[in-house]
Amino acid sequence: MVAASSLLFGFAALSYLPNVLAQGNPGQCPGDNGQYRTTSTGTFLITCNKRNGRAWMNSKEDVRQDFPACIDACSARSGCVAVDYNVETKSCGYINQLMDPALPGTAGLGVHNARRMDRPVEPVAPPPPSSQVPISDGDADTGSGTGSGTGSGTGAGSGSGSGSGPDSSSGSGAGSTEPSYSQYATCGDDNGKIFVTGDGSTYKLQCSYSAAGRVAIGGSSTQEQTFSSCIEKCSTNSLCSSVQYHTRSATPGECVLLKESTDSTTPNAEYDVAIQVDPPFIEGDDYPNQLCTTTARLQTE
Repeated sequence: MVAASSLLFGFAALSYLPNVLAQGNPGQCPGDNGQYRTTSTGTFLITCNKRNGRAWMNSKEDVRQDFPACIDACSARSGCVAVDYNVETKSCGYINQLMDPALPGTAGLGVHNARRMDRPVEPVAPPPPSSQVPISDGDADTGSGTGSGTGSGTGAGSGSGSGSGPDSSSGSGAGSTEPSYSQYATCGDDNGKIFVTGDGSTYKLQCSYSAAGRVAIGGSSTQEQTFSSCIEKCSTNSLCSSVQYHTRSATPGECVLLKESTDSTTPNAEYDVAIQVDPPFIEGDDYPNQLCTTTARLQTE
């Protein structure tokens, strides 16, 4: 009876594993570079001799017999969207951020990468208020609202109420917030953030979106090393208001300049889009005017 129960449990467990024995399912480098491997839970793009190099989800090395087994293990692991496989050590590095593997993987016998291409894409939205940085405008804060505080010391707050301790205030009002900016236009960490070009133009980033249906300026595209350089190219073209960059593919770098300045509504994990926008307006209390005087101070001997 025990043996029968163990056998049934074994069959049940196998039913939840990815199909690692599927005939013709890619996963061998370098022959399968740019091919897709499909597991029971997702589809992965294979990139040979490239690695992501980001922090692993697993604190210890997870050894698997080959690259396909590594991909299937990532597919079955909660939160895993990419994996680096070291051929020499047979170790898998599981990654929870969907990024283009831009680092060379030529050390030893090679390091290969696979990343999910079917992950649901979240709609582009401004960062939540909790992630925005408040701007302090001095010792006192003024505005409208109510609030209260307790403790020793005094402080000035917005509305009515008292602060607790030195340099503290309580209450609610029109606090200033700083928009979230991207320094390098790196998707998908910078989705929804603002990128500023060298000439001061501002672009909103839409990671994992494509500009499907839009016509390229001049009907052609160029090859650019990075998403940011593609955006810089747009900022120097008077007709350009947005770009599409082919980020996550076996041969990334295609930069398409576009006239449209509206948000993309087409999710696509292989592309990123940037749309030119007006500089973000920072809401909040005005800073007090600093008045100067034309009256000279007399010196007495």
